[in-house]
Amino acid sequence: MSEKDHDNYRDEHYDKLLCLFTAAEARFSLLDWKLIEQGLAERTLCGALMNRLNEIICFDGHAYNLAPETVADVEYNRLCKSKLDGDNKKRIIVERKENRRKHKGYIFTDIIVHKRKSTCNEIAIEVKKIGNFDYITRREKKGIHSDGTRLKNLTSQDGNYKYKMGILCIFHPWDIQSNSFGITHEFYKDGKFVDKEVVIYKVKKERESTKAEGIYELML
Repeated sequence: MSEKDHDNYRDEHYDKLLCLFTAAEARFSLLDWKLIEQGLAERTLCGALMNRLNEIICFDGHAYNLAPETVADVEYNRLCKSKLDGDNKKRIIVERKENRRKHKGYIFTDIIVHKRKSTCNEIAIEVKKIGNFDYITRREKKGIHSDGTRLKNLTSQDGNYKYKMGILCIFHPWDIQSNSFGITHEFYKDGKFVDKEVVIYKVKKERESTKAEGIYELML
């Protein structure tokens, strides 16, 4: 395969992964929006989104050019001892300083789409909640910046992990007046930030039955 053909394949694969994520998040908005309304924790949101990704991967993974046995995992245990090289490609080791002493520690990506015990890494997803879309606190900004830096590292093709896509999902709080919630997406590829969008999901409530209705996007 020529270098040009290889680049075209990688672009097409990135687009397939984007379609997979979009479909999973659409199911999340239809089936799990109450988690946003109730203000539940990031880990709960991650678990629900992981489930929606696995539903699509299980029944239609081949349509997204995914290898057999590809799955979505939350905070995958990279400390698993294995002779296979693949586990080492999923460990993220950082250097921490405590009591004036440096030591190695481990951090966990919120959600990854990958093949276990393999070097096949597809999507790395970080999730953040913010309390107010119009005013992001200094602490929230610091966390968002840290996750963005991590996704650049995870998607670098010159690094150890080589994820094909990185996504930072920033969940906005529930809007009581409009029965809606928003998610800001930042996309990463080849160790770089490539795009950003805000998606608003509106929920229509009819007596006891509810459904998500309408999606619109604002490209930034």
